[in-house]
Amino acid sequence: MDTLIDKNIYQTNTELESESVQHTLTVFREKSADEIVEAIVDLLDTYLLVFNLDQSDKYNTAMKIWFLTSKWIELIGSVKYIPQLINEIANFINKKLWDSGIDYDLLREVLLKTYLIKKKEDTIDLNEYRNIVYCLITQLGYSGNSILIDELLKSNDPDNLISIAVLSIILSTNMD
Repeated sequence: MDTLIDKNIYQTNTELESESVQHTLTVFREKSADEIVEAIVDLLDTYLLVFNLDQSDKYNTAMKIWFLTSKWIELIGSVKYIPQLINEIANFINKKLWDSGIDYDLLREVLLKTYLIKKKEDTIDLNEYRNIVYCLITQLGYSGNSILIDELLKSNDPDNLISIAVLSIILSTNMD
């Protein structure tokens, strides 16, 4: 008798989970990529706050932050390959995104403007974006000691700045 009850409970839970997943997929399909990026940014802010307030479950919260940044990266798509850039960024990243104390407004600007520039939105000022990317990397540990990064920051190629921003986010959220 217990087996039948357990089986029915399992089946009911499985059906509910399946319906929930289907509902979530439907909601995401109905949302534009812009709306999904906005939602990711809002959720990231929430989880960064939770990470800093709740000492009991930091690993799971960090995993959620990693998952959300991975979804953001999927929406960004591929970035320009620049030889040695990932090594240069890896040399200065000394803080995880969740330990960096990054300002919510800065994170929001980096994530949204990177997405918009990648979409080729003409309304984004390249100098403003350059400053935002610079603020991001300094909060993650950059101290201005890379000729390559300094040259890329000065360039007028938005793809160079996008590469710096995206690779910095990736490396600062890796779960080593």
